[in-house]
Amino acid sequence: MDPRIVEDEKIIEGWFLERLGRDEEVDNALGDYDCFGNNLPVGYLKFADVIGYQNLYMDLKKYKVIEVKKEPIIFPDNITQLINYMDWLAENIAKGYQMVEGALITRGFDGNTISFVRNFIQSTGRVIRLAEFNYLP
Repeated sequence: MDPRIVEDEKIIEGWFLERLGRDEEVDNALGDYDCFGNNLPVGYLKFADVIGYQNLYMDLKKYKVIEVKKEPIIFPDNITQLINYMDWLAENIAKGYQMVEGALITRGFDGNTISFVRNFIQSTGRVIRLAEFNYLP
């Protein structure tokens, strides 16, 4: 393990929050946000790392939830967690499932995760972004 690699998910989360809307690479990976916050409740004793939205038209918003993982994704646990957060947003805040996107940020993805996400998008029309980054200070 490289001792320079950041191991605290909250530091990684803060790094992304600081760059949303200010860093082309991060914005290309995660999409546009007009407003966002971190560590927000999505049900009883469940907290999403980042939730935000993009204004589309008048009062219509596309909500987005980001989960940050310091290690490569654990399939299917991390995908299930993200989809549960997306579902909660769709059922309680957004105007339907098509108005919610998800993103997983981590050091790497295995073939099962990539295949599942590809099939999920094709079968549901919902969006999950996979963003792979190395967290070096």
